[in-house]
Amino acid sequence: MAVIKIELIGPRNEKIEAAIRPLATNRDILAWYCQWFPHMFDMARQPLHGDSRWHVPEIWEHYHQTDGYEVLILDAKDEIQGYIVMCFDYTESTEGIKTYIQFLATAPWNRRLPPAKRQFANVGKILVSIASAHGLALNKDARLELHSLPDAEGFYRRLNMEETGRTKGGLKEFRLGKEAAYDLLRFVLPLLREQ
Repeated sequence: MAVIKIELIGPRNEKIEAAIRPLATNRDILAWYCQWFPHMFDMARQPLHGDSRWHVPEIWEHYHQTDGYEVLILDAKDEIQGYIVMCFDYTESTEGIKTYIQFLATAPWNRRLPPAKRQFANVGKILVSIASAHGLALNKDARLELHSLPDAEGFYRRLNMEETGRTKGGLKEFRLGKEAAYDLLRFVLPLLREQ
């Protein structure tokens, strides 16, 4: 996937140039350790977020090398603001949906819940929109599916995703339907910048 230039809105409504780009393995892993990791645990080393226990560098390396998957990074102000791991050849959907979001996370400083003081809003929404758009381009279908950590379920519901069941591990599964997908595409289009 080519680099996508996009505009983020900062805390004082200022427009900030950003880019959604493929993973640059070594550089991004180092950035994750330096920028994200210190914000994932409290002083007693207790996890602050549902994804605090994810081994992100290993996840990135694995899916970066796995056919049918893409790892995209949303970069702004020389920091990783969010990332997404997507599959575009998903075969387990009962609805024939080919796009599956395997992992999605926004930087700790972009989350709604404390202890974060949000730097940018809508990072996760933008990444889901891009996954939907990419699925539309590749598979002629803007719909997608995913499973959610418990603390992210509200986010997916705000995107008008419908709950479709549970994984074997007990996580809730969600589906982005056609109308909700087109709503997301209408949301993200004004944020895109000419390449």
